Amino acid sequence: MDHEVLERILDGRENPTNLSLSLLKDITENFSEDREIGHGGFATVYKGVLPNGNVAVKRIKSSHSIKETLFYHEVDSLLNIEHENIIRFLGFCASTDQTAIKIEGLKQHIYAEVRERLLCFEYVSNGSLRKYITDELRGLKWDTRYEIIRGICEGLYHLHHEKKIYHMDMKPENILLDNDMVPKITDFGLSRLDEKSQTMCEVRLGSLGYCAPEYIIQGKMSFKSDMFSLGVIIIELVTGQKVIPKNKNNVFRRWRHRWRKTGKETQLVYQQVSKCMEIGLLCQEIDPSKRPFIWDIIDDIRQEECVNGSIRNVSQYKFGQTSSYAPLEVQVIYGLLSLVVSILCYTQWWSYSPASHDSCLGSGVDPHSTHCIK
Repeated sequence: MDHEVLERILDGRENPTNLSLSLLKDITENFSEDREIGHGGFATVYKGVLPNGNVAVKRIKSSHSIKETLFYHEVDSLLNIEHENIIRFLGFCASTDQTAIKIEGLKQHIYAEVRERLLCFEYVSNGSLRKYITDELRGLKWDTRYEIIRGICEGLYHLHHEKKIYHMDMKPENILLDNDMVPKITDFGLSRLDEKSQTMCEVRLGSLGYCAPEYIIQGKMSFKSDMFSLGVIIIELVTGQKVIPKNKNNVFRRWRHRWRKTGKETQLVYQQVSKCMEIGLLCQEIDPSKRPFIWDIIDDIRQEECVNGSIRNVSQYKFGQTSSYAPLEVQVIYGLLSLVVSILCYTQWWSYSPASHDSCLGSGVDPHSTHCIK
């Protein structure tokens, strides 16, 4: 019966709910090493097998040091999040049992509390972004990298703008990729659950290179801290390196060499690389007040695509939905009068029905800033 419930949740026929410990043990072969697919200082992740697909079961370590209020607060946050670029939450388990322990020299047994805290998510087959990061000359093509960057921004927008949640551990290991290379943000908020066993220092060391300076030095957390991490990830996706390149021209030169070999060299891809570099560098400003918010970046990307003629079909251009074709495949005609471009942009962005306004890219932004007419 428990299996059928989780199968229906996985199929989308039921909402996430409380899952039994016996069910999660069964589908992971009692948390066997053969089913382990990842681990860290905070949790171990196991692959759970169901007749209609696989799931990921995150078994939280040091459950005794986790405050119940914090655990259920995080569960409540996960239950309220649904977005294509955020890992899908399927359920949770909060089990507490008593076990008798015989201690030598004592006549009576001591009864200890055994707590298990687990979270269940969709299984993402391609693993984390970490293993796909290479320099400009190898690995993922530019259009795939661009869509990944865009998808990460969309997911972060949903967390920041729609749900008022900051991640605080943004890094390639916490971005998973599905069969279609669609990025899924994971592990937001969970690094703050265990206040005793996972200190602030340990969290920083685990994500060294991605943490904002104000977080490392003062422990200050904000939306702008996530933006610093996003900037590092963007630069890393474009160049293969976490460090800021000393000469941007070398980045363009290397991409140009690859594009010419594949016949993909266009003005549009140069502009996309330039825009991503610009955003990545701006996000890494030392002063948090100089970093953009995620809605600024989304608006900037949208206007850039609008002006360059790489607008997607309006029914597909929504948060959480990926384009059916890549920007590089769009043939751009240059030299059009600016008035014509403005009219096209205006038509594209305001032709959708009012009912879909809340879900469209830029939702929540005042109308005067959602189109390209200056």
